[in-house]
Amino acid sequence: ISHEIGEIYILPAEIENNKENYKKTLEDFRLAEKFNPDKKDFVMKRLREICDGFIEAGDEFLQNEMPDKAIEKYQMTFILLPDFQEAVAKIEQAKKIKEDYKKAEKLQQQASELEKKKKYEDALKYYRQSFALKKTKEIKDKIFTMNNLVQAKKAPLDFAKSIILDYKNGIIPNNVYAIEDSMIKLYGESARSSGWKILYS
Repeated sequence: ISHEIGEIYILPAEIENNKENYKKTLEDFRLAEKFNPDKKDFVMKRLREICDGFIEAGDEFLQNEMPDKAIEKYQMTFILLPDFQEAVAKIEQAKKIKEDYKKAEKLQQQASELEKKKKYEDALKYYRQSFALKKTKEIKDKIFTMNNLVQAKKAPLDFAKSIILDYKNGIIPNNVYAIEDSMIKLYGESARSSGWKILYS
């Protein structure tokens, strides 16, 4: 009879789980295990499965750069399994990421101040350090802009050439070469290239 009572507690445990009432879920599972010791492995398997769901949800929050929400979700595993080591490790990871985000924001602020002072090389350094801690499109774009400004300041002519040659996979020089070829076909050797003097303007 006690085994049958144990079976009866499985269903309400699952119902409480679906309601997200995890304390009652644990209570019913433990009662099922108490009345039917043969259910011990099954109960542990279900508790781990539910905890794995918390871990997956926490990981998703972490991927979306929401470490606080991730920590809350990881901590829910302790309701069912107080010594769930995977959750302990995940919480430590999320806390580190949270600290990294704070450092990244501080570095971004420093970089922004240097950018305002037109200290582009120093700003680039801080933007790169920030990006190493928190990869955002905003900082990526800033790194691209600062790098261009640094290159333009160091070697303006070379930078201008690279912009022209790289624009839309070389559409400008390709069109110029096409025009040169057509002129040579029309006028032969008398058609001569300017040697890209336009670049220097």
